Amino acid sequence: MANGDGLPSLYPKIPTNIRLFMEQVIGKDSPITEQDFTEEELEVMRDRMMAQEARNIREEEGFRTAYERLNSPDYDLGWRMEQSPEAGRLEYVSTDILEAERQQELDRLKRGIESYETTRDRVSVPTPREKVQQEFQEMHGLKGGRGGWIDTLIESFSSPETNVSTTLGQFKAIKNEDDTVTIKDTYNWNPVGPDFKLSLKDFLTVVWDNRNDPEGLGNVFMRVALPKRERDVEINLPMTGED
Repeated sequence: MANGDGLPSLYPKIPTNIRLFMEQVIGKDSPITEQDFTEEELEVMRDRMMAQEARNIREEEGFRTAYERLNSPDYDLGWRMEQSPEAGRLEYVSTDILEAERQQELDRLKRGIESYETTRDRVSVPTPREKVQQEFQEMHGLKGGRGGWIDTLIESFSSPETNVSTTLGQFKAIKNEDDTVTIKDTYNWNPVGPDFKLSLKDFLTVVWDNRNDPEGLGNVFMRVALPKRERDVEINLPMTGED
């Protein structure tokens, strides 16, 4: 067709999550890069990374404050009473036990502080909380799961957040010296396990149970039919968006 019309020109307009899923099914194995996402989706990734980095800073400050308080020479161990099985009554916990508990907590806080110090250039960005809650609800048969095909398609065509969370989920962001960020991940589905066996009847039952949930249906298909198929993800973007 003239003027670039037809499937080649329409392909980039397919929502990112649907397009990458289709490529996974047909076996495309080239790395997923920033070229596979829209500017709005890249901005979502950047925002999620910066929000997590801000949470990390607050958590590190909390660790340091707690460590300084516990490690102060003026710290008071206080006292605590517990039921003694031997004596059959409440007794004071010894100072030695309270001091050992303080040292354990100091060690835990120190490990946490060291972890933040050694990962200044890396941010582990978790799956959005609402998606985790959604998957938990579906797993346990609770209300509040995903909508049907229409809702999913509307979200895929209109929501950059949906496209990112259903494509990357959790990812690692590495801050580079040139003020850019490299996002690394593996685009795959967790396999169900080497000893897992699913009869055709059971597979069809699972498919039927997910008939109104395109994302759930896709997850079932990939985990059962193509569990080892995966692609590297390496997305490079500036630390701040373009003006």
